[in-house]
Amino acid sequence: VEQCDAVRKYEKVVMHIDMDCFFVSVGLRNRPELKGFPVAVTHAKASAENSSSHRTGVDRKAEFDLYKTRREEKVKGKYQQDGMNEDVKSWSDWVEAVSENDSMS
Repeated sequence: VEQCDAVRKYEKVVMHIDMDCFFVSVGLRNRPELKGFPVAVTHAKASAENSSSHRTGVDRKAEFDLYKTRREEKVKGKYQQDGMNEDVKSWSDWVEAVSENDSMS
């Protein structure tokens, strides 16, 4: 963020963070071999819901089951929430959740 032109030009910047994508990015920091591959982070039998699943009425478990049947190659890794909040706080003094998977900083 320090190298962003907006930060140099303006005193204040509003940043929207898609927490689903950010959560995956934090988990992949130590997994460079997965760069460019589609990645889903799941825990137990639920996965993050997207707006499409809300519109179609597909629940989280059904979405996860569908994902499992379509993916032949699976890579398992540790569920990594550690570091996510620290990263956001290192960029900003203020963070506001605007929905269950989005925040403003």
